[in-house]
Formats: sequence, structure tokens, C-alpha cells
Amino acid sequence: MYEVIEAIEYVPKPNDIGTSKWVIIKADNGITYQVKFNEEAVAHNTYEFIGNFIGKSIKVPIPNGIFLQIPDFLLTKCEEDLNFTIDRSKVVSNIFFGIEWIYGQVQFNDTEMLLEEIKNTLNYEEFPSIFPYDQYLRNQDRHVDNHLIIKTDTKQQFYYSIDSDKIFGGFPITDILTEKEEFNCFGNPAYKPLYDSIDEEIFKIILTYSNKIEALEEEELNMLDEYLTDFYGINLDIRDNIKEFLNFRKTNFSEKCISNQSCYENIQRPILIGG
Repeated sequence: MYEVIEAIEYVPKPNDIGTSKWVIIKADNGITYQVKFNEEAVAHNTYEFIGNFIGKSIKVPIPNGIFLQIPDFLLTKCEEDLNFTIDRSKVVSNIFFGIEWIYGQVQFNDTEMLLEEIKNTLNYEEFPSIFPYDQYLRNQDRHVDNHLIIKTDTKQQFYYSIDSDKIFGGFPITDILTEKEEFNCFGNPAYKPLYDSIDEEIFKIILTYSNKIEALEEEELNMLDEYLTDFYGINLDIRDNIKEFLNFRKTNFSEKCISNQSCYENIQRPILIGG
């Protein structure tokens, strides 16, 4: 599902948004990738991988990811640019997960403009997938800067969801079970206009993706577990917690989404279980 390729070049950032420590790296396949580094409080790189893996598994529109083996000289350059010491003990053989950096981004300044632009995208019907996806992984860090709209050569636009480095409620990887049984609406003020963009018809798409989450198979979660072992060396107790979190939350997940319809104030006629 994910390749391992060699990183060859440090690329200056076109902008510097967000609070995490990140860089852009070019790989030997000619593609550039954004790499976030783990910090003491949050395992940004690990969480980005988990978020990407789950997103791909349930077909959320997210950029492609890859594992990059980054030579020491490039990591040193990253440290100089970030004024930050990269913890190499949290990865195996200098291998870090990277998300494809996509050029041609449409700029917007607020959520209202974002929601208008999303309606012009080719894959608008995939946009509602972010609601069950964020709820499943407890990612309430959804704001104007972690939606990506790309304008292609044909002037068509495509929507991507980005940034999943604060999943599990933003808790450290050792404490994620704190959030295991939380299914409430997100209190992040930036999420409210997103909730308000949903009506009854769009909510049906949310339920479609909720069903995909329920249908995640043990084989897929076992594959995730293998990646966490091979590339991050995460110990068995923490990997078991991750599996427990994901298995618990996917059980009857559609019912949880139906129960959460009060999050979406513009749903006038709620859908009932079995209705």
C-alpha cells in the first residue's frame, strides 16, 4: 500500500502555516512531500500516517502518502531550518511518512469562501466524508487551512482533506484511550460553519462513509499495526491501544452518526435508525 523511497533534496516552503514542525522534501521519484516531525506532546508524523491510512481505507479524498528514507545531511538541513532537534528515536532507519505536496492551491481567507469554492469542485460529493472521518479519529482540528482545493491545468478543481496530525483528540499516543468513548459534537468554533453546511441530502452521504468505517476489516487494521511496528517501532501495548480505539469506535458507527444529527442545525427532518 505504501512504498519506501529515498529523499534527495530539501525544498524551501512556499508558505509557513500551522504550528507543527514541517518541511518539504523532494524524493527520487521527482515528487515533493510534506513531512511533519514528532514532538514531545504529539506524534505528528505517526498521526499523519494513521490518518492517511484510515482515509485511504474508507476512500476519503486525501493526498497520496509515502515513506521517505531521509539521509542525515537532509535531516540536518531540516533541523537548521526549523531550529528544532528531530527525534530520530521515534522512527526506524530515518524513515518518515510524507504527504504529497500538491501545487496549484486555490487561496481562500475564511470558511464561507471555502464552502463556496468546494461547491465548484469535481468531487464535491466526497467532501462530506470528512465528518465521519474526523469523528472516527476524533480530529476536531478542522479549520480553513486544512482543506485543500487544487486547480488543475483544465481549470477544474479538486477537493482534498489534509492535516490529521492531531487525531485521537490531540492526546499523546500513550493516552489516546481517554478519547475512546467520546462521540459528541466538536466544540471547535471553526467546525460550526462546516456543520451548518450540511442538510438532509448531504447527510445521506455522511452515512455512506459511516458505513465504510463500520466495514473496516480486521485485516486492514492488522496491516496498519504492521506499519506501526516496521516504521515506528511502537511497542505492543500502545499498538493494542490504537487497535482498541479503532475497533471500539467503528462498532455501530452509523448509529452514532445518526444520534449526532443535532450537530447539524440545518437538518430539519432527522433521519431515524431503520428509516
